[in-house]
Amino acid sequence: MHSMEAAPAVHSSMKANIIFGLFVTLAVIWAVAVIDATGNWETWKAWGLALFGGFSISAIGLRMRHLMNRKILRQHASAK
Repeated sequence: MHSMEAAPAVHSSMKANIIFGLFVTLAVIWAVAVIDATGNWETWKAWGLALFGGFSISAIGLRMRHLMNRKILRQHASAK
């Protein structure tokens, strides 16, 4: 069984994952909006803009998730 000390770190890590999920959702919304708005563009230009923006938004979310998890682990380690 897991100790009760690990519960706050797991809960906080879930918060980081939820925030990352929100960023991925924003990336998908961006990609769909760009594809819809650029209907008369050449296909490769529209998809390039959509994917570049989507990957950039997801990368920011991944970075925030990493920073939150690192902060949580440091706080948990210093509390012991």
